[in-house]
Amino acid sequence: MSIFVGDLIFQFFLHASHEMVLIALLAIGYLWIDRKLFFSGIVLLCASILVNSALKVFFHVPRRPGVPKTTYSFPSGHTQSAFVLYQWFWNKFITNLFFFLFTTVMVAGICGSLLYFRYHTVWDLFGGFFVATCLAQFCYHAFQKSENLFLMTLFFLVSGSVIFLHAQHELKPSHYSLIYVLVVLTVLDKIFFRLRDSHARCVGQKYFSSAIFTFLFLFAYFVIRSFSTDLFYAVVGGALPCALKIALVLYPSEDGASQKDILS
Repeated sequence: MSIFVGDLIFQFFLHASHEMVLIALLAIGYLWIDRKLFFSGIVLLCASILVNSALKVFFHVPRRPGVPKTTYSFPSGHTQSAFVLYQWFWNKFITNLFFFLFTTVMVAGICGSLLYFRYHTVWDLFGGFFVATCLAQFCYHAFQKSENLFLMTLFFLVSGSVIFLHAQHELKPSHYSLIYVLVVLTVLDKIFFRLRDSHARCVGQKYFSSAIFTFLFLFAYFVIRSFSTDLFYAVVGGALPCALKIALVLYPSEDGASQKDILS
């Protein structure tokens, strides 16, 4: 019975790190909390996954016996993704007790599930934690100086990772999908929101933008994904800035700010 309960608990944490769950959480943050911060978190996560893929090919550590050998083991991708997001948002919400408790439990649960199901070793997890810490802190210092410097830093990291993966004949369709998300999201966000503080200013705009994003995501998932996975990720990347832009244009602000002030 205890083994069954343990399986359920750790399965929950493992599923919590699934890409669809992360998309939902980051979308909520982008539309409801802080567009600039969560935009940066999304592109950092995509870049981190590409860097992780390159490091796995570089170290070439095989998977443990019994684990599907779709990729290599070191450093742990789940651990790196969890910690890079944890540390990125920690810099913003360091004084928020709920954020600290929630994210600490989630990250610990994800790491524990990887050990519980024997997907990774402790060294794999440590490697993911170390890379995530270096990546998050290095990019955060660049972000503090300027957003353009932050994006340029990610550009070189992504470019280097993609070039290395291509040279090793390890560039996979999933990597192209991440590139599409990065490019479409970054381009549209920069086109639509030239002001740093462009964001939903009232609850109505937040609900409206969330409804638009949900529609675009479901349409992409059930229709576009059936014939093109790459296009699905490109649409998902563009859905966030498009949904927020449409909401700001069509839904009046409650604080009396003009649409020109909000969108210029």
